[in-house]
Amino acid sequence: MRRSIRIRYTVIITAVLAAVFAAVMLFMTFGLEPYVSSRKENEIRNTITRIEDLSADGFDNDDAFELVRLSMEKNFGISIYSVDDSETKQIFSTNVSIETVRSRFAFFLKFGTVNADKIIESTDSYVLYRVFDARLSAQQIECMGKTGGVAYIVTTSMAGIRENASVANSFLLYVSLAGIVIAAIIVYLVCRSLTRPIASLAEQSENISKLNFSSRFTGDSDDEIGRLGRNINQMSDRLENTIIELQNANSRLQNDIEEKERINEMQKDFLANVSHELKTPIALIQGYAEGLRDGVSDDTSFYTGVIIEEADHMNTIVRRLLNLDEIESGRLEPVIEEFDLVEMVRGVISSSSLLSKDKDVRIRISAPESLTVCADEFMIEQAVQNYLSNACHHVSDPGTITVTLGSYSDGKVFFEVHNTGKPIPEEDLPRIWERFFKVDKAHTRSYGGSGIGLSIVKTVIELHGGSVSVRNEADGVVFGFVIDRGTDQSSS
Repeated sequence: MRRSIRIRYTVIITAVLAAVFAAVMLFMTFGLEPYVSSRKENEIRNTITRIEDLSADGFDNDDAFELVRLSMEKNFGISIYSVDDSETKQIFSTNVSIETVRSRFAFFLKFGTVNADKIIESTDSYVLYRVFDARLSAQQIECMGKTGGVAYIVTTSMAGIRENASVANSFLLYVSLAGIVIAAIIVYLVCRSLTRPIASLAEQSENISKLNFSSRFTGDSDDEIGRLGRNINQMSDRLENTIIELQNANSRLQNDIEEKERINEMQKDFLANVSHELKTPIALIQGYAEGLRDGVSDDTSFYTGVIIEEADHMNTIVRRLLNLDEIESGRLEPVIEEFDLVEMVRGVISSSSLLSKDKDVRIRISAPESLTVCADEFMIEQAVQNYLSNACHHVSDPGTITVTLGSYSDGKVFFEVHNTGKPIPEEDLPRIWERFFKVDKAHTRSYGGSGIGLSIVKTVIELHGGSVSVRNEADGVVFGFVIDRGTDQSSS
């Protein structure tokens, strides 16, 4: 269970105040009476000095008035006597009963001292002492002295001192209790005001530890807490920005790692596919060459024909790879020129009809009379040839290949080739643009394809700022691309 700092501060400060009040009470209980007694003794000494000064000139009414004032002010009993060899006569009194001190006074006049509980001070002219007076049932401080022909008695009761101390102690106790309660309330309110920003900072730091940087310190004071709050706000902002940067860097690093892994996988696939594609023609060339060397047959034209065919196949693979590499590396820049796309497509269709001579296939075209574009004619022709070659290899028998060309209102032109036949498995659609990828998992050579053509199409079209597409339809597959026309539409 967490303890509030304001509660702790309130308890601590209240305890300190209570300890101070308790110390004051102890001092009042055990130190007030000795302190007051000491002051009374000094006041008696001062009164004696004044009495001796007045007696030197003889007492008159003014002197009596001054002694009465001293008696009332200091709560003293004062009696003055003329003393000679025959008698002792009272010449001034403030209601000090001589009966209570008669024996002590007679003893003092005879011997110059008294029998007392405690002699506080004794000189040639007076004796200051404490004594318990049985008649008054009270502790007394008394002083008896004589100077010239005058003797005097000054008394004060310790009962009054003790009573005053007791009243003071009682009053101080009540005041202390009330003061502690009031002080505790004030301290709590002050601590709450002082610790409110600290509690806000604690909540903010807890949110920061949970990576929640939305909370802010809103105090505007210029003290240490205000500076601390503003520093925590700055730290929170910097931490948030740093974490965002780290997350972005981590995301980029993760993407780089994934890209590197993908490239590594592509390289492995590339090497495996190149090895697979070249292995067959190399083996055939080697086998038929050995047959020629060993004179297996007199019909050398067949053997040389196979060797030439397989060499051409290897040459095609290597040229396509080099072409694709040049395009992707940026070494082969497109040569932009204006040409009629419809005319170029019709020429490609005418030359591609030989690919489907062994099948019952019809090739149809749906296009305007002309469609002028600005692009690299050679590269676009490669893309069109690859699409038509792919369609001829995969069209059903009997089947139909439909070529469609057109333009959009935004200045783009599209080219699509639809062939009837089996659809491409949906899971393979995203990968058909990869090098050497074939829907035919066995990589058979029944169509004579190398699996590079669609990679070339994608690279060429993207080099022109366009996009490629593929989709399955109910009766076959549609491949297409879209590029910018790159010329004024009115020229068509």
